[in-house]
This record gives sequence, structure tokens and C-alpha cells, in this order.
Amino acid sequence: MSDGGASEATTPPPTAGLVDWLRLVRIPLVVTAISNSVTAYLIAFESPKPGPTFPVTGPAGTTVSLTADAIVLDAGRQSASLPWVGLTLALVSSCLYLAGMALNDFFDRRRDAGLYPGRPIPSGKIPPATAFLAAATLLLVGVGASISIGAIPTVLAVFTVGAIFAYDGVLKRWAVPGSIAMGACRLGNGLLGVAAAYAVARGYMAESFGVESIELSLASVPPAFLERVRANEIPEALATVRPVLAPLAAFVFVTLLTAVSTLEDRPAPGGVLIALGAAMALVCLGAAGASAHPLAAFVALGPLAVLCIVFALRGARMGTDRGGAGKMVKWMLRSLLLLDAGLLFGAGLWAWALLPVGLYVPFLLLARIVGPPRPPPPARS
Repeated sequence: MSDGGASEATTPPPTAGLVDWLRLVRIPLVVTAISNSVTAYLIAFESPKPGPTFPVTGPAGTTVSLTADAIVLDAGRQSASLPWVGLTLALVSSCLYLAGMALNDFFDRRRDAGLYPGRPIPSGKIPPATAFLAAATLLLVGVGASISIGAIPTVLAVFTVGAIFAYDGVLKRWAVPGSIAMGACRLGNGLLGVAAAYAVARGYMAESFGVESIELSLASVPPAFLERVRANEIPEALATVRPVLAPLAAFVFVTLLTAVSTLEDRPAPGGVLIALGAAMALVCLGAAGASAHPLAAFVALGPLAVLCIVFALRGARMGTDRGGAGKMVKWMLRSLLLLDAGLLFGAGLWAWALLPVGLYVPFLLLARIVGPPRPPPPARS
């Protein structure tokens, strides 16, 4: 029964809005995950692996030596499903990335309560169980979508899920294993693109010629396809690397960048940042040298290598204990799009190189929408 006094005021629990959910999943950087997988997807069609060769005489009388995978991939570029698989690949990458970011904050919720109380989970806007459920749903959607591409892409999607849980749940406590685990997430995402290219190509061969392997029916392939693909006069080891060049570059680049991020919460000599920046620059130059068109790749990736050194020098000058490492991470995360653009340019896909550059537009728009979390209002006396 009420005594007629004023009832004690209760503060309603904070509620999550759309912006809070976008902050939870770090929405602006989702474009880098899409760019990584789609870049690998496109380059794979231009970079057939070495294999059994067949002498083929084209309409002009010229004889070329073609690998089985070269013919299959070149034929696959004519597939009507190529753009749709590309869109599905973007969906898979998006789901896996967004889930990984949500799981990152889920596992870090106790640490963030002291260091970043304004984040969606420690602030109480998004309950931990709700965040985990959302992440699990995204993972299921991502893996489910990969099934529509093929068996190997599905296996790689599951591998990426495992790498996400390994990093978020366990390995990020240690600098080296955590950095490698984060790089493995990007590696799995990129290999998804490579596997998707082969799935499209072999599916097209099966539909058009009744075979998935060119060894079974070389004569059934139209001469126009054969003329467009010539044997790579390069060492076999380099030919083996080219189809997976984009995933490998992303793996090493992100591994090094994650190592930089481990220095955000503790002081470290500036030379460490410079060394990591120099290593990232070497990744860019090494990827350029392994590209199908090295000169074009050096033109595109050379400036990025310089930026790696410049940002490392800036971070070292600031000092890791004064935010130098954090600033370097912020700068270099955006450069993942430039890395993909340079790889596409080096593969001879001049027009497609504009795709990662164009993704800067949604990145900037999403970053503006999300913005940094607002600090809580000052307490009134």
C-alpha cells in the first residue's frame, strides 16, 4: 500500500539504437573485408595455377602451351553466374567480418568496462547475450551463403569462423599468436575468393561442355578461349603464388598491423613501430614483384610502401604510450583498400582497380554516421 510519499525514481536501462549496433560491428571497415575477397576472386581468373600443359594451335596458326586450369578459368570468365557469385562472396565476407567484430567486444566486455565504458556492451545498451546471438546469426548466414558457392568455399568459411573464435576468444591475449590468428581471418576470407573463382569456372565447364576438367575434353573448348590464355613463362613457384597472391599479401599485412595494435596499451621503443612499418612496406613491394605486371604494380603499390614508412615514423615520433601505435593502426587499416587496388592494377585489371578505391566513399560515409562514441554527460551536483 502506498504511504502517499513520492515514489523513488528509477532510471530506465539504456537502449540500443541503430548507431550502437553499427559501432558494435565496426561497420565502416566492413568494406575492407569485401574488397579483400572480391579482389582475390577477380585476380584468380587472371592467374591460373601451373599444371599439365597441352599444345594448342589457335585460329591464327600460333601454337601455345596451356595449362588445364588456365583453360578452365578463362572459360569461366564467360559464366553468367560470375557477378552473382561475386555478390554472394561479398555477403559472406560481410557476415563473417561483422560477426567477428561483435564477438571481439563480447569477449572483451569485462576489459572494456574499465577501458572503454562507452562501448555498446559495457554501457549496457546491448546485452552480452544479445550481441553473441547476433554474431552467431551472422556466422550462420555467412556460412550458409557460402554453401551456395561450393564445397571448398564452405570449408574455407568454416575455417575463417574457427580463426575468428581463436582470435577473439583465446589468442589475442598474446601478441604473436594473436597477430597470426587475425591474419588467418583475412587469409581465409581471401582464399574464399580464390575458391569461388574455381567453383564458377568448373561449374561453367560442366554446364557448357559436360565436363569440369579440361583434360577430359580439350577439343570441346572454343578456340576463342584458347587464344586468350597463354602459358606463363615464369618459374613454376611464382605461377603457384599468383592465384593466392592477394590472400597472402592480406595475411602478412594484417598480421603485422595487428602486431602494431598490440602496442597501443603499453610503451614500446619507436624502433619497433619503424621495423613493423618497414616490414609492411616490403609486403607491398614483394606483392608488386610477384604480380603479372610488376611495373604497373610497383607504380600502384610503391606509394603505399612509402606511406607505411611515413606512418610508422609518425607513430614512433608520437610514442606508443601517447597513442602513436593507435594512430598508425587507424591510418593503415584504411590502406587495405589501396593494397587491393594495387594488386588488381598489377594483375592487369585496370578498371577493376577502381573498385577498392571507390569503396572509400561508403567507408567515409559510414564513419561519419557512426562517429566516435559520445562521452556521458557530466554529473550534476
